[in-house]
Amino acid sequence: MVFYDVTKSQNGQALPIKPTPEEVELRENSQIMAQLLGWKPTCTTPKLIHPYGRVKSPTLVVWGKQDRLGATGHGEAYQKAIRGSELKLIDRCGHLHSWSVQPSLSRWLKNF
Repeated sequence: MVFYDVTKSQNGQALPIKPTPEEVELRENSQIMAQLLGWKPTCTTPKLIHPYGRVKSPTLVVWGKQDRLGATGHGEAYQKAIRGSELKLIDRCGHLHSWSVQPSLSRWLKNF
């Protein structure tokens, strides 16, 4: 459900079995952000995006086109709500884009 192509996961696992220190840091930072934003209805209901209008930092919204947990319309709504943000829709990618396309994601973030 979270991967577009489950063969890209490690042994069918969603997360690396032996993560690198960078992967651990990415996972922890992602969990913190998910806790800050995701435990409110704004994460799953694009109509409730008003808090995102307060974001002042440069923001790259990354969304998998085949995400079955959050439709691409959610990513588009967030991009519109965050002034000056950019939206990167990833083809052949599900919900766990940070693991599905990690080398590409790292490059996009560095260039952002």
